[in-house]
Amino acid sequence: MHTLHHPPPIGHTASKSSPTDRFGRRITYLRLSVTDRCNLRCRYCMPVHGIERKPRGELLTWEELTRLTGIFNRLGIVKLRITGGEPFLRKGLLDFIRTVSGFPELNSIHITTNGVGVAPLVPQLKTISISGINLSLDTLDRHRFEEITGQDALESVLATFEALLEHSIPLKINTVVRGGFNTDEILKIARLAEDHPVEVRFIEEMPLIGTGEPYSGWDAEHMVRLLRSGFHELIPLPAKSSTAQLFAIQGFAGKIGVIAGNSRSFCSRCNRTRITAAGKLQTCLYGPGVLDVKRMLRDGASNSEITRAITDRIWNRSRDGFEAYKTRKLKTAESMAAIGG
Repeated sequence: MHTLHHPPPIGHTASKSSPTDRFGRRITYLRLSVTDRCNLRCRYCMPVHGIERKPRGELLTWEELTRLTGIFNRLGIVKLRITGGEPFLRKGLLDFIRTVSGFPELNSIHITTNGVGVAPLVPQLKTISISGINLSLDTLDRHRFEEITGQDALESVLATFEALLEHSIPLKINTVVRGGFNTDEILKIARLAEDHPVEVRFIEEMPLIGTGEPYSGWDAEHMVRLLRSGFHELIPLPAKSSTAQLFAIQGFAGKIGVIAGNSRSFCSRCNRTRITAAGKLQTCLYGPGVLDVKRMLRDGASNSEITRAITDRIWNRSRDGFEAYKTRKLKTAESMAAIGG
């Protein structure tokens, strides 16, 4: 039986500024899913038969999300990323961002989006000083985009891309690489960073997500070899807390990188935790939900009780994604749309 070890008391040196796990990793970054709904059906993310969407009453309300963000902020979380599903599908998102942007210790707020229909909202994102956008873009070919996502929506995504550049909102491009789908476009997509100050990241697919699609075998090393073959020199940049291995290229306005999500090579410097739209604390993408925060909120738990429960679970975080995966009862993970990416 797994033994729950308790962290040092709040205020102890090890957790003075943010929660720390028993391996010394300081958690400063929260990924907060606000919906499990998405307007695309990407084949590497969502099962062919779709997912069972939670009834609205089972999702955290905006009031609960605001309270929870405040708890994490006071605990030492300084970076917030809002995810989904597709976060812009949920009404009230911008009002929520305006509210939490006033939290004193929250240094940055980011959004991950597929960009469909988001271009008209970009001026508002600029006025609320959003810190950055991660835009999913797996292909620059219209027909292939429809094949991958189920929607003929590439023009809408590219309009969002252009609007974000026009308003100088920091932008990262997320490209999931799958053999047989888009490997022939890697160099073309990477060149988006040649003339634009963007970070283009190529991401290993997650074969454990229950999509029914076979794993294509394209790992980060394979991607780097291809990038090196196409560009004169990749200049490695120092690894910080990011999951991406970044490179500069002489003459490029932006950067390119690879994210070894399936290889799990960055676990030793992981600084993040997750809350799913249904209110589960998930301390590792590969592990199960470890705390039903929604139940605590709705059962009348105090902020201090919730804080203690969160720090306990973070302290007992798995060493890496391989260890976390072993703790799952179901060995096929939920869709990314359900987890929050």
